[in-house]
Amino acid sequence: GIERVILSRELSLDEIEESLRGIDDFECLRLPSAFKLAGLGVEPALSQLIITWARKHSQGSLHTYINNIEKSNTEKFLRNMAGMTAAVMAPRITTEKSDPIEKRKFLAEGVELIDAMYEGRFDDVHRGPSLALISISGAEKRWLKCVFDKPREVKRPTEMKGVVRNILSKIVPASGDRRGLDQIFTEDFIESIAWMVFELFQNTIDHAEKDEHGKFYFRTISALRFNIQKVGRTDLGRIHQEFKCLVANDLRIFELSVLDSGPGLARRWTGKGYDALSIENEKKAVRECFEKNKSTKEQSGRGVGLDNVVENLRQHNGFFRMRTGRLEFIKSYLDGGEEIDKMNERAPVEGTLMSLFIPMRKGVRNG
Repeated sequence: GIERVILSRELSLDEIEESLRGIDDFECLRLPSAFKLAGLGVEPALSQLIITWARKHSQGSLHTYINNIEKSNTEKFLRNMAGMTAAVMAPRITTEKSDPIEKRKFLAEGVELIDAMYEGRFDDVHRGPSLALISISGAEKRWLKCVFDKPREVKRPTEMKGVVRNILSKIVPASGDRRGLDQIFTEDFIESIAWMVFELFQNTIDHAEKDEHGKFYFRTISALRFNIQKVGRTDLGRIHQEFKCLVANDLRIFELSVLDSGPGLARRWTGKGYDALSIENEKKAVRECFEKNKSTKEQSGRGVGLDNVVENLRQHNGFFRMRTGRLEFIKSYLDGGEEIDKMNERAPVEGTLMSLFIPMRKGVRNG
């Protein structure tokens, strides 16, 4: 197979989309030992690319630049959302010299990080102004105590609010803002984020463990990423061509990304694979996921909650990117910018990635 190297320090969403178009060709995926990714939503998008590659290449090999499995080398790799995703999802892992690495041994070097995620020790989890929480199927500590009340049940928003506040208290100072949390965010803002985490992350558990035919996947992940990043207008355009028209003069933006490794919204919704699902029906299915009282769970009485998430986002003048199946869905309610509601056809991906971006206005309480 063709080896593909993903090394760019300035990796953009457009470059990831370009890589997805050729993903059938590379049996061997090569990733750097340490990631230096720039751009809103890029780290989760790279993680989705890795999931897609792993599902397409059952004998595929993750080729690293690591020669010795030592904590200093491996932990740096695993501390990144894309690195942990690769270590979990890749069928095989090799050293720089192409020697095989035992996956269990490789992941064992991240046990302290996984413990910290499980316990909610966010001081030990965050990387500067970003923090990722990853639930790994089959893992002893899959049901992270900081996110789940019990197996398969995400904490209700009233409880999640305290978790969100704790996370923000770690990443906000790391982003360079020295004000107290209550000077930056209102209680309503924190509550809104808690609701969005609950709605979106519960969906990853409800809908992502089985394929479109109801068969359990061998391995799955669900991940949450919180991030704060300062961007200018040119940065938004570089991150994604669709964002070029958005008005942003040195905004700091709060990002919440939720990723799963399931079949994607339309395949799960319809129970059909791509061979039996037209692109028009896929678009219709994705649109329906944003309608109230729609659900793929029989007798659940609960919709997928995306309508609530988008309404929250509109109230906060944010923007949204979802990548699922053969579609990319973009919505924007940024102040002063043209309202965007677009659905673009893209190369197929596995799983569903939803990234929400909310501007943090300078000198005022947000929310």
